[in-house]
Amino acid sequence: MKNRMVHILMPSQEKADETRVELAGLDAQTSVIIHDRDTFKISGVSYEAVILEYETESTLWLEALARTLTSAPRTRVILLAPELAAGRRDARISVYANLFLAADLKQAAELALRQEELDQQDRKTILIVDDDNQVLKSFSRLLRHSPWNVYAVSHGERAMNLLNVEKVDLVVTDIKMPGIHGLELISRIRKNYKELPIVVCSGYPGMKDDMELKFYNIAGFIEKPVNPEEFEKQIAAALGE
Repeated sequence: MKNRMVHILMPSQEKADETRVELAGLDAQTSVIIHDRDTFKISGVSYEAVILEYETESTLWLEALARTLTSAPRTRVILLAPELAAGRRDARISVYANLFLAADLKQAAELALRQEELDQQDRKTILIVDDDNQVLKSFSRLLRHSPWNVYAVSHGERAMNLLNVEKVDLVVTDIKMPGIHGLELISRIRKNYKELPIVVCSGYPGMKDDMELKFYNIAGFIEKPVNPEEFEKQIAAALGE
């Protein structure tokens, strides 16, 4: 079973003790800590989620929240705030993708541990096509901490087969490939998926202005060798993020 770590910040020892009792059966390793201005300076531990109690008479929770969002932007934060969560249909706070409201500790625990599955379902999916396996491995490493699901295939036929069975939000493809040429792959994609964004990643910069690419309404062009920052920026733009 996955080693699931949840970090719980409480404003007092009494609250910390109550939390330990409430979450005794939680399917995770938990650390319950009384938060102060030095909270979250924890090294060597990767937390799946942080549960933080909202307080009306103190700003320490707000400082802890800000520090958490800054220090660990990919960690889910569940704000335990019964008065704020009451009557809400959606626990997610739309301004921050990883910030949620919980009405009680039970709901907070569910959000902390079950939300991973929901996040996986909500993530957008990228299909990368390149005949060079080293390039595919490089792209996969580059995007391993990204907010997207990534498929990497080395042949156009495999790409088409995957498109037939999986929901894909963006295709990133090379052009000069054996078997199915990149332009042929793009043409075949366009026949069945007219609105699917396609980004070309090629070592031939002259192709950026190729009329065929314009005809197929290409969403972007990434030149090889790839600049990692530009690569992620182009993908995000093509996904509308």
